[in-house]
Amino acid sequence: MAAGSDAPTALPPARLARLKRSRRSASHLPVALRTKALAQLLHHRSPEPGSTTTPAPGLPSPAPAPPAGDPHGDRVELALREAEAAPEPAPEAGPGCEELTLDHLLEIVAQLEYHTHPEDGVEICPLFLLGCCFSGACCPQHHTLLPYHWQLWQTASLPPGWLSVGPEAHETLERLYSDPERTLVRASYQGVAFDIDLVAMQPFTQSIEAALRRGQEEALCSTAEHSYQLNLRAGYQRNLATGTVRPLRARPAFRAPALLLPELRTLSGSLYLGPTPAPGPPLAQPYPETWVPLAPEQDWHQAPVAVEERGYRLIYGLFHKSLPESRYRLERVWRVQNPFLWDKYKRKQSHMSRQMSPEQRLRNERHLFHGTSAGAVPAICKHNLDPRLSGKHAALYGQGSYFARRASYSHRYAPPAEAGLRHVFLCKVLVGRSALGQPALRRPPALDPGDPASDLYDSCVDSLSDPQIYVVFDNDQCYPYFLLQYRELEEVVKVD
Repeated sequence: MAAGSDAPTALPPARLARLKRSRRSASHLPVALRTKALAQLLHHRSPEPGSTTTPAPGLPSPAPAPPAGDPHGDRVELALREAEAAPEPAPEAGPGCEELTLDHLLEIVAQLEYHTHPEDGVEICPLFLLGCCFSGACCPQHHTLLPYHWQLWQTASLPPGWLSVGPEAHETLERLYSDPERTLVRASYQGVAFDIDLVAMQPFTQSIEAALRRGQEEALCSTAEHSYQLNLRAGYQRNLATGTVRPLRARPAFRAPALLLPELRTLSGSLYLGPTPAPGPPLAQPYPETWVPLAPEQDWHQAPVAVEERGYRLIYGLFHKSLPESRYRLERVWRVQNPFLWDKYKRKQSHMSRQMSPEQRLRNERHLFHGTSAGAVPAICKHNLDPRLSGKHAALYGQGSYFARRASYSHRYAPPAEAGLRHVFLCKVLVGRSALGQPALRRPPALDPGDPASDLYDSCVDSLSDPQIYVVFDNDQCYPYFLLQYRELEEVVKVD
């Protein structure tokens, strides 16, 4: 598939005039992967105002966003705990793998040969992505790392042809292209700036084309918050609640390399794999099995979370649930290991659980975000969050440590540091029984205000029906488990 973009008139004739995005064909994928690929073709966006892409006819509509405390949210919490308690085992070697013949080795080398073609209309080889194309350089399709690949039309070479963009530009361009709100992207090549017209790069998806071939002119679709009537023939959508009419914009759903890792053989051993932790004796329980051994003199340690870990993928999805991939890039995830703070946290959890039912114990611990500055990260990792330092920002719900269900809220309190890097913790928080917060509170209110010896609530919230913000007043109730480093995408994409 090819697309054009208008370059500025000052662009020299030997420079770039067009940009195209190649994709893999789903026609030869296994049925399961083909179905999954079709389900990912459209990017769904719910907020108004702005254009919204909608699912093609025949594809399932996205499920509504789960409310606080619903079974889906509980499954996410449980999955995060299980990912830390039982890390994924390394794949076992198959029988006879130590007896690879020379022919087998040549086949493996052939299927790992990356190449692209300068001609127009070339798609990405789906067999290569699955690790089963052994044609090597003779394959007429692209052999690329990812199921999308961006190229520039280069007229300076003879004959003219498509030239692949720089390695870092593929993912950035794909993120921006997957955002239905964007119509232009500012890019530069060898110091020359130009605009990429994304509107001119909007092909109909295969599913919508199939619906049109069947003669369907209208369809009803919905997102988490809105319902739409689609006129596929005229190319517009109408919001059934507000009556707003906007043009249809069909974009592919962005899938990060970290999420594609379990599916694509091309990513095995690639630059997207994190460093393998050095083998060592396991830590004594009750510390998580994912922790690496610490030296006796170490109070705490930051260990990188590899992208192939299931925990990384869960954190990635939770982070980007409110901070869109088309605007933010998660650069690194660190696991904070502090045995002293962990022991305090676990003792508090055990104490709170004594009078709780099994269901209450399950809901007691939450994974919540806390934004901070780069300079405060080492102190938090060593000493934990300190409720006594509250008040630096508005303390609307009490003078304690604040945590949020959505990363977008904590993003407000994560100022950019060097090179635009921001820092947010994903913390374990014991929320227990919650009361509605008030600015003057220095501790949670009493369960029975008339009894001086009454037990206290465990935390304060912004809303009792759908809490988004939690406040705790005892730092034993929180543990800064994961440190997330991320940045906003640059306004100008360097494609060389």
